Amino acid sequence: TALIRYTSEEKKELKKDKPKKETTDNGYGGTMIDRMKINWGDHERYTKYATWDLETTNVKGQCIPYAAGVCWSLSDTKQFWGSSCVDDMIGFLVANMAIFKNYIFYSHNGGKFDDNFLIQRLLLRKDCSIGSNTELNGRWLGVALQVGEGRKVDKIRFRDSICILSG
Repeated sequence: TALIRYTSEEKKELKKDKPKKETTDNGYGGTMIDRMKINWGDHERYTKYATWDLETTNVKGQCIPYAAGVCWSLSDTKQFWGSSCVDDMIGFLVANMAIFKNYIFYSHNGGKFDDNFLIQRLLLRKDCSIGSNTELNGRWLGVALQVGEGRKVDKIRFRDSICILSG
């Protein structure tokens, strides 16, 4: 194999042709990739990633959520406390759908635990509905919260991070 050496002028020309990644300041002076461009046929969609989690307690043998939280960047987080924490979190996401549409929210072991509370509360709401869901061997692989109808549906997807780990 031959080693190709470029002059500084040639390197500048090569850099001009490279597509630029969209980045945001991560608060530490560096940058992080904020979104990834995905091509779906004739249209493009941006997908952003976030995390969420529930904390529960045992009350008379029943598992009850008392805290919920979402994090969509290093500095943007929101916590919800109390017995209505899951409803409050869903209400926040629906009210801010312009920000969160096409996000994928990951939770660790959510498919066996957190997603069950999410689905339970989504079934009782009138301002949003459950979109496409995928279940395998008792684990929710993906759950979609959707707002709107027909072609004007905005979605937030919830996925289990365990499903992306091998082994």
